[in-house]
Amino acid sequence: MVMWWERVAKVYIKKLFIHEGTVKRREETHMENFYYSCLYDILQRPIQHSARRTALNHLKAKLVKLQNARLAR
Repeated sequence: MVMWWERVAKVYIKKLFIHEGTVKRREETHMENFYYSCLYDILQRPIQHSARRTALNHLKAKLVKLQNARLAR
């Protein structure tokens, strides 16, 4: 029973957690890149200053929340 746990179960659990961490980190990186591309698009559009400021603040808040969640781990 102990040999089975050492050889099979522990290895499988470790691989599972490594895979889940990799997927989560990849998704966070994609989301961060998406927010930065949205920021760039907003800066390139010819829209009113107040609408631009509101949109930029909204995206900036999302980026800060995403980065703070990453640092809290």
